[in-house]
Amino acid sequence: MNNQGSYNLSKSLHTLIYSFTGAAFTGFLQFAIAFPTFAQITPDNTLGNSPSIVNNQNFNNLQIEGGLRNNSNLFHSFQEFNINQGQRVYFNNPQNINNIITRVTGNNISNINGLLGVSGSANLFLINPKGIIFGAGSSLDINGSFIGSTAESINFSDGSIFSAVEPNNPQLLTINVPLGLQYGNNPAPIQLQQANLTIKPNEVLGLIGGNISLDNSSLTVPGGTVQLAGLSSVGTVNLNDLQSLSFSEGTSFNDIYIVNQSSINVAAADNGNIFINANNFYLNDSNFRAGIKQGLGNPNAKSGDIRINATGNTTIEQQSSINNTLEANSLGNGGQIYIKTNNLFLKDSIILANTYSSGNVGDLIIEAANKIEIISSPSNFTLKGAEGRKGLFSSVERDATGDASDITVSAKDILISGLGGINMSTGGLGNAGRVIINGDRLKIIEGAGVFSNTDSLGNAGEISIKVSDSIEVSNKVTDPEFSDVKRQPGGIIADVRRGAAGNGGKINIETGSLIVKEGAFLTTDTKGSGEGGDINIFATELVEVIGSEESTTDTQLVTAVRGRATGNGGNLTIETKNLTVRDGALINSGTDSSSNSGNLQVKASESIQLLGTANGVPSRLLAQVGDNGSGNGGNIVLETQELILRDGGQISAGNLGEGKGGNINILAGDSVNIEGFAVISSDEDIDEIVKDETGTLFPSGIFSSSPGIGDAGNLNIETANFNISNNAQVSVSSQLEGAAGNLSIIATKKALFDKGILNADTVAGDSANISLNSPNIQLRYGSRITTNATQTATGGNINIDTLTLVALENSDITANAEQSFGGQISIIAQGIFGTQFREFLTSESDITASSELGAEFNGVVEIDTIGTDPNSGLVQLPTGLADSSQKIASGCGQNQTGKFTVVGRGGLPQSPSQLFRVNNPIVDLVNVSNSGHLKTTVSSTSSIKNTRKKIVEAQGWIVDAEGNVEFVAEVPEVVANSGGISQAHCQSSI
Repeated sequence: MNNQGSYNLSKSLHTLIYSFTGAAFTGFLQFAIAFPTFAQITPDNTLGNSPSIVNNQNFNNLQIEGGLRNNSNLFHSFQEFNINQGQRVYFNNPQNINNIITRVTGNNISNINGLLGVSGSANLFLINPKGIIFGAGSSLDINGSFIGSTAESINFSDGSIFSAVEPNNPQLLTINVPLGLQYGNNPAPIQLQQANLTIKPNEVLGLIGGNISLDNSSLTVPGGTVQLAGLSSVGTVNLNDLQSLSFSEGTSFNDIYIVNQSSINVAAADNGNIFINANNFYLNDSNFRAGIKQGLGNPNAKSGDIRINATGNTTIEQQSSINNTLEANSLGNGGQIYIKTNNLFLKDSIILANTYSSGNVGDLIIEAANKIEIISSPSNFTLKGAEGRKGLFSSVERDATGDASDITVSAKDILISGLGGINMSTGGLGNAGRVIINGDRLKIIEGAGVFSNTDSLGNAGEISIKVSDSIEVSNKVTDPEFSDVKRQPGGIIADVRRGAAGNGGKINIETGSLIVKEGAFLTTDTKGSGEGGDINIFATELVEVIGSEESTTDTQLVTAVRGRATGNGGNLTIETKNLTVRDGALINSGTDSSSNSGNLQVKASESIQLLGTANGVPSRLLAQVGDNGSGNGGNIVLETQELILRDGGQISAGNLGEGKGGNINILAGDSVNIEGFAVISSDEDIDEIVKDETGTLFPSGIFSSSPGIGDAGNLNIETANFNISNNAQVSVSSQLEGAAGNLSIIATKKALFDKGILNADTVAGDSANISLNSPNIQLRYGSRITTNATQTATGGNINIDTLTLVALENSDITANAEQSFGGQISIIAQGIFGTQFREFLTSESDITASSELGAEFNGVVEIDTIGTDPNSGLVQLPTGLADSSQKIASGCGQNQTGKFTVVGRGGLPQSPSQLFRVNNPIVDLVNVSNSGHLKTTVSSTSSIKNTRKKIVEAQGWIVDAEGNVEFVAEVPEVVANSGGISQAHCQSSI
């Protein structure tokens, strides 16, 4: 007898032990060494008069006959059951026998190193509670199904059992179909070591024991079902006609290891399932394959499912793959890939559902109770048989007409890292499916991504992410090996690739907080004729888009139309509490083609902030028409309580091309604060960035501009408090042939300028206008409100409506022109302080509407005030107050119950004893409420003239002959008995 029991374990299990060093697998190795193999088949005597019989046709060919027949079942029972390398052992299959059920009642494991077969079409059950090892050279020649099990007994539908631990004679039992397998505590393992087990198509190959392992082994059942189940406790496994397994309540599972280039293959013309039930499941440098093979199938065919149920961890690594593929020229649809586990770790491996044919792909579903990690490294970038891809994939391959289905991923924590990701794509006529991610937290780092794209006629799928807590997307690479790998930026990307006619997919995100940083992308681009997808973001707390000095790419949240694309861009909508764009990051809804870009809308219940620069690039929020674009730009609509732009932060609806720029509409309930600038430190010519007139600074600001030949859009701001300072700008302008838009600002409380600029400059086209409405407007330290026009353009109009306008320290309001007419300035105010109309700009604060062509081309300045002449500048008020004690005569203390108040200049005599000694001219009274505005229209050669009637206060009254009372401007002289006013005297009350 050969001792084959520990068959080459020291070599074949090394890979497995190094990879999985847990106590369970250490015990697994001890099990394999402890039980030597006896290369013999020894029947026992438990079947009474119907024992199993081994006929030796020759040493290498054994025929097993006899056994106990009961209905359609044939029972065999052995003390030992082993097959040597090179041996062939066949069970005889009498007529009308459907199941051959074999038990091993001894104390040793069964070592199968040769061929095990059945001479007919019956199913074969091999049950050994001590364990089963399939070694090198082992194989199956079975036309029916094969079940290898370490159960203690097999149960039947009538309640009877066929036990291997308490052997019984089933002769008197009424037995029909096997119902289930009964397991005790700690079932023994089943191992495959360099074994290749194949059964006929459409049958079932099941291995059901304790730990299950495949090491450099294969299981092949074309169109059939492979069932692997590892149990660790007492329980019953229901066979369910062998097509699927179910487990009694409370059943605990054991681990399953498939390693070292092992494989399970069920691909065929139809059907083909792989079912795994385990505690921890390991797939290492191995693969599963289901689907419909090339040229096979029919229109009604459907490939089977790959289902993995692991109550512990599922680890798929070292270039492993799980494929459910419809190959070229096949017919039929694909089945599901479904993984349910506690934690999934997918490293340098792929799970793929795809079609090369007319069939539709099945769903790819991952459900993890706790964690999912999808990780890839550059050292293992090329995958065998997976075209270099890593992660989760569902795709319609080139020339395929079938549709892809959905990828659904659910877990509390989801991590996607490295070169891999979750990928949905179509390269054929079929449409891509959706990517659906649900969880508590999602991190996409190290250049990884979630992708949906089309480069064909098919439509890209939607990316839908619902993560209750937070989403973090980063393109920062910490692994130095990645620096040598050419790759696209990571992020969340749904795009229409160059030449594609299909439409791009949408991106819908619902979360608590979304952070996109360090060069990551969140984009829906179109480079083809298809329409770009929308981006919709709902974040209950915050959205942050953050750049980095270290990143080689801008952090971007973009819906864009690129290059020669003819499709329109999608809309970008953000709803959150706080939106922050900083350190050179970009949010853009733009077009660089003949197509129109989408709109950009942000609703932030608390604040929107654009802050700072990185690598010489400011933080920006754009709706841009690029320099190659002829399409129209989208609108920017912002709604928040507080809008902050600082240190170069910019909002722009620019038009560098031929189309029309979009409008900017801002509603900020509390304030708009625009402050500062950034110094240009990059030589790169980035058109979307607005530079100052020197070309050396990025002013913080809001811009609706047309550097191209198309028209710019309008800019409207409504807020309570508008604050602009330190060279910041708000501008509508044109630099070439296009017309500038109009600028309107309503600040219901105040508008404060501290070296701030409102600008509506134009070179050509219609004039640009500024409208500023606020009760309190202050311009300080060289602030400017300008609608200046260069070349042949006419200066724009400035309309200011306020209660008080203060302009100090050389702060100017100008509507000047170079080679055309100056603009019009209209100011309605109750008070204007510190500024005045002048023909030309001076070092003082000025109001001008001049033209370099001469006075006849000057514009018009119209000032409408209440009682204040801007020529008077600031009014110097007296600081000394009159001594009231010298103005009041002392009277009787007992009569101090009344009072007399006189209001108005000159309304009191010099002392209580004096009278007014003036004439009494009668003048008309003036109704102040109807004549209170001073309206002045001036040009550069006129002076301000006051044309209204002089208002004189009444100083007294007289009574005419008819008894009428007339108010007079001077108190009449009164003839009295004495030369003065008599004093009051007190009288005694007695």
